[in-house]
Amino acid sequence: MKNNEKNLNILNLMAFIGVIIVALLEVFTFFSSHNILTLGDALTNFLNTVKNICILLVIGISAYNFVKNKGKGWIITYIVAISIIVLTTVFMWIKF
Repeated sequence: MKNNEKNLNILNLMAFIGVIIVALLEVFTFFSSHNILTLGDALTNFLNTVKNICILLVIGISAYNFVKNKGKGWIITYIVAISIIVLTTVFMWIKF
């Protein structure tokens, strides 16, 4: 298996995991908005963290491949967007 195919398979796996976690979070959000089922804060934060990591890996790598040959403005916008996702994930855990 070529290195590019292996990297693509890993991205596909991370995309699949991200989709499953987003679906689970949506179901739990629906249930908790109707006071049927609630998750603890730690489990919700953990699932959101894994979701954000998957998003960063899949979308972040794909987006970087798009902007790497563009101008500085594109790259700065990319860095700012990735930084916001990372910071909100960290702040979620420290209740900032």
